[in-house]
Amino acid sequence: MPEHSYGIIPIFKDGNDYQVLLTRSKKYGHWGFPKGHQEEGEDPVATARREFVEETGIEDVTIVRDLMLTDSWEFKRDGRRQTKRVAYWPGFVRQPQAVPVNNEVAAYAWLSLERAAAKLSFDSQRRILDQVKEYLAGVGPAQPS
Repeated sequence: MPEHSYGIIPIFKDGNDYQVLLTRSKKYGHWGFPKGHQEEGEDPVATARREFVEETGIEDVTIVRDLMLTDSWEFKRDGRRQTKRVAYWPGFVRQPQAVPVNNEVAAYAWLSLERAAAKLSFDSQRRILDQVKEYLAGVGPAQPS
């Protein structure tokens, strides 16, 4: 049975440009987007929001609910092949805030889309960032409400 996680791709509109927030996992050392596991009775978007707040401390985020981006990969755990599936939603923040280092986040960076693509640890996340870029190109000057 696949393991599921849910997350937010944090976006800050800086004039005519955009920045995204990447976090580096304390456990694995990978750079990516904030995400985590669902709690019982929680819907996926609520999970993404809760995990985002827990990992970043940023509470003011507007989630684009109609754009779900997915990633999946296989890995081995205890000698067994496991599938991980992650659903992300873009989320706009009003200000790029400092993220406290905590038990899950070893470091963070607000980066331009190009610099973020170079820093992401996995190609599959770069493909998701490409989809975010396409979305942002169609949004124009206004942010979703």
